[in-house]
Amino acid sequence: MSTMEKKTEKRAWIYRWAVVGIVVLALFLRLYRVTTIPPSPYWEEAALGYDAYSILKTGKDYHGNAFPLLAFPSFGDYKPSLYFYTIVPFIQVFGLDVLAVRMPSILAGVGIVIVLYFLAKELWDERIGLLAVMFYAVQPWSIQISRVGFETNLATFFIVLGIWAMVRARKHPWFLLFAAVSMGLSLYTYHSARIVAPLLGMGIGFLWFKEYWKDRKACVVAFCTVCVMFVPILWNARSPIIAQRATETSIFSLLQPIVESNTLRDQDGGGVISKLMHHRVIVFGHLFASKYFAQFSPDFLFLYGDDNMRHGTQEFGVLHHWEFFTLLVGLYVMMEKKKKEYWLILMWIGLAGIPAALTTVSPHTLRFLISSPAFAFLSAIGGIRIFEGVLHIKHVMLKGVLFFVLTTWILFDLTMYLHYYFTHYASASARDWQFGYRELISALERNKKPDQKVFITREQGRPSIYYLFFTAYDPKKVQEHDRVAVKDQQELLEVGSYRFGVAIPLDKGMLVASSPGKRPSTSILKTSIYLPNGSVVWDIWEQK
Repeated sequence: MSTMEKKTEKRAWIYRWAVVGIVVLALFLRLYRVTTIPPSPYWEEAALGYDAYSILKTGKDYHGNAFPLLAFPSFGDYKPSLYFYTIVPFIQVFGLDVLAVRMPSILAGVGIVIVLYFLAKELWDERIGLLAVMFYAVQPWSIQISRVGFETNLATFFIVLGIWAMVRARKHPWFLLFAAVSMGLSLYTYHSARIVAPLLGMGIGFLWFKEYWKDRKACVVAFCTVCVMFVPILWNARSPIIAQRATETSIFSLLQPIVESNTLRDQDGGGVISKLMHHRVIVFGHLFASKYFAQFSPDFLFLYGDDNMRHGTQEFGVLHHWEFFTLLVGLYVMMEKKKKEYWLILMWIGLAGIPAALTTVSPHTLRFLISSPAFAFLSAIGGIRIFEGVLHIKHVMLKGVLFFVLTTWILFDLTMYLHYYFTHYASASARDWQFGYRELISALERNKKPDQKVFITREQGRPSIYYLFFTAYDPKKVQEHDRVAVKDQQELLEVGSYRFGVAIPLDKGMLVASSPGKRPSTSILKTSIYLPNGSVVWDIWEQK
């Protein structure tokens, strides 16, 4: 073996072990204290877990629907079904617990790190791959979302896997079939993927159409596979199973743009020109554009994230502060070279911004998450260029100072984020995560007398799903009672001896759990549930 071959082999060995180390780091950052940070399962996580538990035990969701294909009713927003099924084996292993609910997202986050490296090798080289997976492994966006049972993280994994397969298919066309299946699975995982995956697939197909079309059979089989996977969704397009969530969140359900359009026309005195200038399509277009570009604001990307404490810390953006510069340099490199590989990254980010722009809340961390791996690539490309620029500085001392400053800044930024997340975030966000329900259900079960009725107020969320989740209530009993049970948006308002509502009944001897301040002076206080900051979140008392 020549000296050059030895150096190449040594470099390849270093890259491989570096990637292994990054994967281990990514797994640690997503698994460490994951059952207590975030401090509680949100009600949507509880619903995911209990429906998966019901599937495991009975083959039906807890409403009695046998193996739903497209979506689970959940709380009337019909969540795509695949994430529910991925939880099932983890419940078999860990039981009905928050760890089981979050494990598919954790593994998806780590899986994306692995796939990004191989995607980078297909598009560029191992250097960019190594830096991209490092950036993604410590990215606030990825860490935050991977530690929660968010379906969007699994959908992002399938899309990244599909992109890798499509890129690899340039030389091995039958990988198009693998890409079709992977992209297709994302459609059954998260709503946003139903917009991004088809558009991204078509975009990549356009970029390398000549390479793909050399094997027409592989193209036809992949296309037919995509069509088959789309059929159930298109067939039910007008059904609440598919349309309900879009109807609830779409900007096109808003009346304000229509009112604005009519008002502007009236002010102009009518006429054809006025109708064209102030047509509702124009007004909706402005609204879409404002929401689309809001996702690229420095406040969202680098400073605070979105307004939901479950989606971020609000002390940091979805990306690190220093990525502002690596992204700018990365953009410059892409504009300079104008290669298809770079256009793929820009197209990836651009298309991922559409779902949030179509909804009433933007920027939105979850709906824009599909772009997070592309941002890691863009940042890595800029980082490589910055590194090369510093490396070419002839003044040794200046070169050393710059390397020291850049490294210190990156490590300081990362340390600050991790410190806040693992030390302060759980307490700061406890109320947003519905902290206290586990302790509440446990306390009620301890204080409840045989045959005593229990009432839990609903002003803090959806208590019935927490009762089902934390007691591992027999799903067969829920299914038997489902048709006659009192509900609100598919949420059960009665389960066994438990009742859930707003107005507290006056039944003598009833055990009641309510927010502080609602307990009558004549009642008997049994115990209170506290937030991590020491404030009372629940009072448990007995009606006299």
